Amino acid sequence: MITLDYLIDLSTTDLIELARAVNEKADETRKDWYRVKGELERRMEEAGATMLEGDGATAELQTTPKYAWDDDILLSEVKPHLRPSDWEYAVVEGEPRPVLKAQTVRLKSLAKKLGPNHPASKGIENAMRVTAATKIVLTETK
Repeated sequence: MITLDYLIDLSTTDLIELARAVNEKADETRKDWYRVKGELERRMEEAGATMLEGDGATAELQTTPKYAWDDDILLSEVKPHLRPSDWEYAVVEGEPRPVLKAQTVRLKSLAKKLGPNHPASKGIENAMRVTAATKIVLTETK
């Protein structure tokens, strides 16, 4: 493990070289992790399971929703039906225009507040793309 005290004493050249080496090792480790994760997922799928148990360890597949937003729909179907303050609360417009940063929790809350028949609520529903994000949780068992 690299300590801060060790890093402080390094020359700039040595620090840069260490950074390159650690970064290369991190890239290799990340690639190894994706291969291992893929094999765990393959075995879970093959077994029709979301958890694998070994001697003293488990691997569990957890899924959470991941949201993406269609900027064109937000601009055409949502923005015209909202007060400017509600739009600014739920969506951050960036440069160059139109680059949007949709605030998922705020947009979903706003749609709920407006009700299902409001044109902006329908636009929010049309603009939202939900996919699944998965992660593997590893635990030791006794």
